[in-house]
Amino acid sequence: MKIQFNAPPASAEVSNGIPVKYDNVKRKVPRWRWYLVLGIVLLIPLYFVYKTVSSTVLRASPGMVVIDQVVVRAPITGQVEQVAPEGQATEQGARVLRVVQKQVPTPAAGTVQAADVVASSADHTYAMQRQDLQGQQKALQSSLQAMQGRMSLMQDRVRQIDELFRQGAATRQEVDAARLQMLQAQAEIGRAQREILVASQQQSALYLQAAKDAAATRQAVGLAQAGNITPVADLMAPVPSQVVRSFVKAGEWVVAGDELMVLQTRKAPWVQAYLTPQHLRYARKGQKATLVFLDGQKVPAEVDEVFSETQRIPAERVGPMESQSAAVVVKLRPLQALPAEHRVNRLPIDVRFERSWWPWSQDHRLADFTANVKVG
Repeated sequence: MKIQFNAPPASAEVSNGIPVKYDNVKRKVPRWRWYLVLGIVLLIPLYFVYKTVSSTVLRASPGMVVIDQVVVRAPITGQVEQVAPEGQATEQGARVLRVVQKQVPTPAAGTVQAADVVASSADHTYAMQRQDLQGQQKALQSSLQAMQGRMSLMQDRVRQIDELFRQGAATRQEVDAARLQMLQAQAEIGRAQREILVASQQQSALYLQAAKDAAATRQAVGLAQAGNITPVADLMAPVPSQVVRSFVKAGEWVVAGDELMVLQTRKAPWVQAYLTPQHLRYARKGQKATLVFLDGQKVPAEVDEVFSETQRIPAERVGPMESQSAAVVVKLRPLQALPAEHRVNRLPIDVRFERSWWPWSQDHRLADFTANVKVG
């Protein structure tokens, strides 16, 4: 016969026949805590539902802020003597760059042999640099071969460890360690291949620079012999602007037509938006829109011009579930001055056009757009 000394409790308030009174605070959980837990659990799905609905109902067209820029090119072949630093503000007519067509050292005869002498001297300098790059490339090639041999050994070891693991003679840690070593060897091979590619590109750049310098020298000598040489070319800023990018430095040789500098004008920025075929009803002059920046700020705008050609939407502005189709490009004019932090060329933004939920209003806009296209 089994004797039970402790009878099972009949209720939570009685233990072995002795009443136990708990405080109400310890027994009951406030209701607001359950609501808090429920809200935390539902927060993430509600957020995704909101993003889906907002992207469907408040669909925005991709756009970017555009600030007019001017590309300065070399009018003559010569040596850069003075360059305005990046970030410098220039007024209209101010000098931003000077190119001097200096006379190269030539023999007394002043014939075509002068250019050959100078060009051969430059070729010798470039040849020495190419030899250094070739030696570096050979060392990298030998190192790459050694890494590839090590990689083959690592692959054999991984196969052996996998076979032992299937037979129960190796642990999972040993398999992971072998695979990690193989991945490290692969990373080293990739790094060596990139270094070889960089060395090859540098060598090709030296060939191009040598040919460019030789052509510039021969052209300068030829012009000097013909008497048509322009000694100095001062490049002036066509409009009040700011130097945003400089491709050359003082002392470099340039050929006529090379891009030297980019000037950004001080004109008010405008916005370029891309309208898909489903949103052509907004491609009309005077259409109101809202510019939505990525930091949440909004600025009203209106369509100022509709370009008569289509362009591809930039790949970075196309969603993963969307196709990169052709779009109509429109120019929008902000109705308010953009803040200083938003006056950045090619700054991506979203453009939301004002739409009416009344179907006859949309049909009226479509009719207006069709009429404008036919008239144009």
